[in-house]
Amino acid sequence: MDKVPVLVSFAAAVAGSLLAAPANATPPCPLGWACVQLGSTGTGPVMQTQNENWTNVQNSLGVTGFSLVNNQVPGDDACVADGPLGTGRTFCLYPGETGTSPSDFVVRSAHG
Repeated sequence: MDKVPVLVSFAAAVAGSLLAAPANATPPCPLGWACVQLGSTGTGPVMQTQNENWTNVQNSLGVTGFSLVNNQVPGDDACVADGPLGTGRTFCLYPGETGTSPSDFVVRSAHG
């Protein structure tokens, strides 16, 4: 079975169809997924992915900072990059890890 990314765009944020989390919290993340929450306050849109290929993230507003949760099986890393398709600076986690970025990091792509 192919892994399929689930992307929540900023347009959806305006429509109010995003997962909500309290400030400075890690995003909710189902077992088997990697989850990225944009924004350094823990209140931005959440992207869930299981895709091993890099996927560009719709972050046209240039929101900085993120929280990343890797809730996947052993051997599946989760990464974000500040360039398209994994270019630029990257931030990766092993399964079971949670982390936050420097406040100047703008997520442009991710894989899980």
